[in-house]
Amino acid sequence: MKEILAQISKQHDVKFNYIEDEIILFALIPPKKELNLEQKLNYLSSETKLTFHKISSKYYTISNDKKLDKPLCGYLINEETKTGIENALIIIENTNTSTFSDTNGYFELPKISSNTIKIEHQGFENIEINPEDLYVINCPNFYLKPIIQTLEEVKTGLYLTTGIFKKNDGSNY
Repeated sequence: MKEILAQISKQHDVKFNYIEDEIILFALIPPKKELNLEQKLNYLSSETKLTFHKISSKYYTISNDKKLDKPLCGYLINEETKTGIENALIIIENTNTSTFSDTNGYFELPKISSNTIKIEHQGFENIEINPEDLYVINCPNFYLKPIIQTLEEVKTGLYLTTGIFKKNDGSNY
């Protein structure tokens, strides 16, 4: 997003004022170069939920919806039982940032990034989510499918062998 704003700024001779943590979250396809400034800003606004305020002919401020001004969070839910999934690992790809879900399946990311978020748990199928999916008013639910393994039938032969008897004193003969 920062690169897109720099391109628009250069092409249309405008300047943007923003808080970096509010725009770093978004990774999107740049608008077409042949669009005018207003069309580009409308495109960015619709794709990101950010608001562009015109201060003067050359200056714009970018802000987010204050209702969205919260940590990136979510709930991991078992698709079959509809209960929270505890101890799932939530990782922001290509960073050292990770966290675990609590007993209710709740997680909160300590860092904002535009990188994909991976969710892993040994009893469930792994999923990947975009950080924009967490950039909503309430913490969203993510449903994970349990991994079900079918084991092959195991047949056993005789458990005890014949010809061994136990005496009253516990010894064998």
